[in-house]
Amino acid sequence: ATVGRLVVELGDVASATEVRDALARSLGDPTLELAFWLRGDLVGLDGRPSQLEPSDGRAVTVVSTHGERVAALRYDSSLLEEPALVEEAGAAAALALDNARLQTELRVEIARRGESDVTADGPLAALTARELEVLSLLAEGRTDRGIAQELYVTPKTVEAHVRSIFRKLDLPAESSENRRVHAVLTFLRAQAS
Repeated sequence: ATVGRLVVELGDVASATEVRDALARSLGDPTLELAFWLRGDLVGLDGRPSQLEPSDGRAVTVVSTHGERVAALRYDSSLLEEPALVEEAGAAAALALDNARLQTELRVEIARRGESDVTADGPLAALTARELEVLSLLAEGRTDRGIAQELYVTPKTVEAHVRSIFRKLDLPAESSENRRVHAVLTFLRAQAS
């Protein structure tokens, strides 16, 4: 029944944070941690290197799909009393985890390109790495609240980043223009060139 509810809940999730939260609720462990394998390295939800290893009271399970490691879960070791539950939840979440891994990989790549490929005279050159990350999430269609959840910041912080992006990209403040759309178009054009 637990795995069935998890499968239904995963049908409505879009981000890595939401996948982690769904797994945490299903397994009854609010401290559950999640990391992904990107190009052979384990990275956290924020795209930074991660070390999810068993420790005092914590166990680790690797989730694979088609023989390839997708994610690692670190959770309360008391769940090992029902190891089938953890394995079944991981298997049920494998597709959602793989999708979230790909989204994380996209954000990491966009941030990397933002740091290395944006020229001094390019339209995105004035943006910070965090602003590029916010803009890439805008390009995915995320709301301020969705971006805040993904980046572990408040919606007010996201609003400040968005205002800064608009200012740095010199986007029109006219009521007949949608500055978010213009920002995403600028971002997409810069990525294409």
